[in-house]
Amino acid sequence: MGGILNSGGIIDMYNMPGSSNVYTPSSNPTEIEDAIVAIESDGGRLDLRFVNFDNNYKSFLLYEEDYDFVGAPFIKGCNFTCSVGNLEKYPYSGWEPNTH
Repeated sequence: MGGILNSGGIIDMYNMPGSSNVYTPSSNPTEIEDAIVAIESDGGRLDLRFVNFDNNYKSFLLYEEDYDFVGAPFIKGCNFTCSVGNLEKYPYSGWEPNTH
């Protein structure tokens, strides 16, 4: 149910091909699924590239009152979906997620 909690640190999810260039970033993305909050952060650095967020009630929860981020959060090439239509996991079973 829980996702990733960042308390002033660094979240850097960057999916790029290895040295052999066998795959593209979008062919092997990081996936965060079925979380109440996928990424919760109160500061630090947030760099997300080619991450798939699916069936999460909330994808991000960034606290403004403690807004102590290093630079602006960087989000590029991410997908926000609800592949099942409505959420299926407790405590939000049957609810429509906040990603639409």
